[in-house]
Amino acid sequence: MKKYTVPLIVLILYLVLILVKLNAFGFDAGVFINAGDRYTDTKDIPVTAESDGYDGQFFYRLALDPFTNETKDYGVKLDNPPYRHQRILYPFLTWLLSFGITSLVPWALLFINLAALVVMSYFLSQKYGLWSLAIMVYPGFILTLIKDLSEIMAVMFVVIGLYYLKKNELIASVMLSLAVLTKETTLLVGVCALGYSIYKKKKWWYFSIPIIVFLSFQAWLYHVWGMVPVLAGGGNMGIPFGGIIEFVKSTNNFGFLEMLFITYFGLVTTYNLFYFRKECVIRISFILYSILIICLTYFVWIQDWSFFRALTEWFVLGMLILIGNRSKHLLPLCTIMMYIWIELFLNRF
Repeated sequence: MKKYTVPLIVLILYLVLILVKLNAFGFDAGVFINAGDRYTDTKDIPVTAESDGYDGQFFYRLALDPFTNETKDYGVKLDNPPYRHQRILYPFLTWLLSFGITSLVPWALLFINLAALVVMSYFLSQKYGLWSLAIMVYPGFILTLIKDLSEIMAVMFVVIGLYYLKKNELIASVMLSLAVLTKETTLLVGVCALGYSIYKKKKWWYFSIPIIVFLSFQAWLYHVWGMVPVLAGGGNMGIPFGGIIEFVKSTNNFGFLEMLFITYFGLVTTYNLFYFRKECVIRISFILYSILIICLTYFVWIQDWSFFRALTEWFVLGMLILIGNRSKHLLPLCTIMMYIWIELFLNRF
């Protein structure tokens, strides 16, 4: 397999998806932001009437001024300022790429996610070859891409960090530090990397950097907003399986298929943990993420926009375990996943 085969396939695949949606909306990249008039009142991007919109509008707002201390500015109100602000790296890089020019921000948000998909696929393919495509067609990536969200970039940094974990501790720690500034839940991988390096008596101080970066930025945002950001999203966590049970009770046939896929994936990956003796950081991280997701509330499980993005790191780590074991369940899992992926493409675009 040539070095750039997988990244090229990923680029073509997701570029086609983007062009299809752009063509349907007059090539206006602002539609990916999914702004609603409850929080957004501006003529710079499309705004849906009588709608809450979605989280992309808050990344858009922060991309216009990543150093803000205002709840409302540029016609966009942050619904939960400290919680939104902790995921700063995606809008910050957008701000840099767009040179602060408002009209370029929607395009920069879109470009960064597409570039992150390609870069992620490159690093995955260096170790896992064509099997990397099984990760790159995760349905959550479609939903993240078309709503200008940060999960793609966050998991890209995790993937690069894991790639360099045993090759270059400094690069790995920098990547995991960037991950925690993109999405706070990636701290779990950083904690596992630190614990593993202490256990192996390696250069553990490198892997203290992501934790220090995370705590320092949390402290700064507490100074700005008067609230600890990571605690500001408390409505996302509840009693174990409570949110999942509520979702199953209220979902439709397609939602049931999505839950069947998630359950099947979780069970076979957990089974494979007993036979996957390599990559301790990946194994322990997957276990911690499993505990996290079963505690997610119905607020997250209410729709696939929410839970597929919330499961992104869990899925990627699990797939690394299954691919590493060459699990016999990979083919049926990929078949179900491709069906969901195509269904989302046909009905959400």
